Amino acid sequence: MTSRHVYFRSRVPFTRALPCIFALASPVHTRAVDPMHNSKFRLNSGVSISSQHNTYKVLEILRYTNFGQIAECRNKKTGKIYALKCMKTKNYSRNSRENEILQYLTNLNLYENNIVKFLNDHFDFKDWFCMEFELLKENLLDFSRRQNRSLKVYEIRAIAKQMLTALRVFKQLGISHADLKPENIMLVNHEKQPFGLKLIDFGAACETEQLPDEYIIQTLGYRAPEVILGLQPDESIDMWSLGCILAELFLNYPLFPTQNEYDNLRIYYDEQRRKMGTGRENRSPVLQTQTKTGTKPTGERKNTPHPKTSKIPSNHVDELLSEE
Repeated sequence: MTSRHVYFRSRVPFTRALPCIFALASPVHTRAVDPMHNSKFRLNSGVSISSQHNTYKVLEILRYTNFGQIAECRNKKTGKIYALKCMKTKNYSRNSRENEILQYLTNLNLYENNIVKFLNDHFDFKDWFCMEFELLKENLLDFSRRQNRSLKVYEIRAIAKQMLTALRVFKQLGISHADLKPENIMLVNHEKQPFGLKLIDFGAACETEQLPDEYIIQTLGYRAPEVILGLQPDESIDMWSLGCILAELFLNYPLFPTQNEYDNLRIYYDEQRRKMGTGRENRSPVLQTQTKTGTKPTGERKNTPHPKTSKIPSNHVDELLSEE
């Protein structure tokens, strides 16, 4: 049993749950989810997918997700190339919520606000629910890996401005994305439009007032502290995720390279303690006990500053946040 089981089942206040988190937390080992498992229809290149009005030929599988696949497809009637997001129909509530939000954004014609263009063709095929989008092939994670370097401040500023534009629209509409990460930020065409970006994947999005506090949202490395602690989230969780992304692009290294929520909390705790200038004597009673007994939870980090964030020059932060 992990701290996640103890805390998130009981929903007790964090001050009472803290000993459980530090004493029982251990790495959460996960395995890749095969979206094809138990599927009656195999979505592979070369197969055809039909809606009421169109037939698509799958050219390439672009991406696998926990809930389905993204495929590059050609419309056999028009010859145009699109992206089809194909998700298992058993995830009905998630699929329905994403479709509703995309329909809402489409009606408001918000594509100039760095949001992927939903082409309004959505249909069931076999045991898949499919939605048609404009084709965007490279995400920010793949791009940064291909560059294999820290991005320049002016490049990060361009990314920040576009994502803040999208988040401003979401705030005005009362919507939270709830899964902002480099994989969900797509480059439009880097050669013709350098660092032109669009936000994708609204599977976890919902009205901000309806953000759940009873189960985990957001990807671990970009998960806001209030989500980990089981507090009521709001639109600020997207700002936290964006901050993690921008720092990662600057460092060429994840801000929270963790495997479990305990490690995330450990980094928060160590950083706050370092800023306050407190020493070992100010550690929590649980950690003091662990030091005396010579034991510590799996995955505990040494009490040192983050290897790269401590080296960020303050003038770069000012430059990144400046208007010009």
